[in-house]
Amino acid sequence: MLIVNFTFCNEVVFSVAESIFKNSLILILTMSHRILCLDHVSKIGGAQKSLLLLLKNINHQKYLPLTLCPGNGPLISELEMRGVSCERLEFEKIKRTVNPLSILSGTWKFLATVLKITVLLKEKGIKLVYANSLKTAIIGGIAARLTKRSSIWHVRDFIPSGLFRPLFLFAGYLLMNRIIVNSKAVAGIFGKKASKVRVVYNAQEFLKIKEDKDEIRRDLGLDSEDLVLGWAGRIHPEKGLEYLIEAMREILDFAPKVKLLILGDASLGNESYERRLKKLSVHLKVQDRIQFLGFHRDISQIFSTFDIFVLPSLREPFGLVTLEAMQLGKPVIATNTGGTPEIVVDGETGLLVPPKEAKALAQAIISLLKNREFREKMGRQGKERVQRNFSLESHLRGMEEVFDEVIK
Repeated sequence: MLIVNFTFCNEVVFSVAESIFKNSLILILTMSHRILCLDHVSKIGGAQKSLLLLLKNINHQKYLPLTLCPGNGPLISELEMRGVSCERLEFEKIKRTVNPLSILSGTWKFLATVLKITVLLKEKGIKLVYANSLKTAIIGGIAARLTKRSSIWHVRDFIPSGLFRPLFLFAGYLLMNRIIVNSKAVAGIFGKKASKVRVVYNAQEFLKIKEDKDEIRRDLGLDSEDLVLGWAGRIHPEKGLEYLIEAMREILDFAPKVKLLILGDASLGNESYERRLKKLSVHLKVQDRIQFLGFHRDISQIFSTFDIFVLPSLREPFGLVTLEAMQLGKPVIATNTGGTPEIVVDGETGLLVPPKEAKALAQAIISLLKNREFREKMGRQGKERVQRNFSLESHLRGMEEVFDEVIK
């Protein structure tokens, strides 16, 4: 009889515990806000890095993210590794055409995509649509309006100039409840009275060098006497790399042991630009002192070899890669354009020069090469600035404040 009672008690305890667990889970799910995060690519660039950082660290008891992006690229893999649910959807490329059949076909595909998203919003109980790109902002914004969901557009770049620019800006502003921008420079494209716009700076999480710096240098074929200039990003005409290559000729006249490492590959459609850069290096006879390293997943290891990080962009909305360099204690020489002056303090954490001026760039680099103590001091001050002004905690707080503004 005692054995029966003991077994019965165990069953009761187990049943009660199971009930409490289920009810707690229901309560958490009820209290949590489901967010649909949209991105039109599954490759990883600066925007996708920031998205991954957000979704990894956001308060998951308060927000439950679901991502929607195309294919099976590295973004999908990284999200799934972080336990973030993913759905696949191809976002058709918007083509500029006057062909009636192409316009009709494109419109049909556009509306079909909107319809698929509206169905998903209802099925998954989504409360907020978060668009990580211009294309997904228009599509996601319409779907959100049709289903009476809140929506946010995170603008991380300048909108390309052209005939459709005002239309995109107007449509995005009209459709969205809030617009998050990553710099005051980007906020400027919406005008001074844009009440929906909120500035939330990108963050840089702590980077740790896993390997020995000297070993990494040897693997890259660097001599112990080499002074290393570094650049990283997607190779694109807006990055102004031709001016850095032109500057190398004057730099090498001063310091023949300087080496330039270019880390990244050409973005789709810009392969010819990369070829032109390599031809330019040959024409200027500096090709032996420049290495095109291609794409690397863990760039912080190579960053550790840099003596100076250089960013010669023609325009730069923010420059997440600049934060990465500064967080690793590297002084920065960059162009005084876009959001860069909001990160780099001229004369304190680096030097700012006008864009498209190879000579000014060369002179700034030479001035830091001359003074090791000065550039190391700049590196220390840059690291402190990142920790103070671009922390993950402040980024998450800013993002969640905007989310809370629109979720009802």
